[in-house]
Amino acid sequence: MKIAVLFGGDSMERDVSAASAAQVVAALRARGHDIIAVDAHRGILSAEAEGRLLTGRIDRAPPAQESPQAAARRAALVNSKMKS
Repeated sequence: MKIAVLFGGDSMERDVSAASAAQVVAALRARGHDIIAVDAHRGILSAEAEGRLLTGRIDRAPPAQESPQAAARRAALVNSKMKS
């Protein structure tokens, strides 16, 4: 089954969200699911970016606020990936 795991955000709880997502992603993949990791501000992560974010040090500072246009592009990309 293809599953998107959405995490991140721009609050001070971003690190907690990413730590939780790392555990969820690992557990779902161990059960054979096709996982798409989606950072709420960066969009769909490449395997390399996912590895850095979900297994490395997580910044306490939230990412810079994205524009409404960038958010719309990210949402469209997530929707297209979920359909494929």
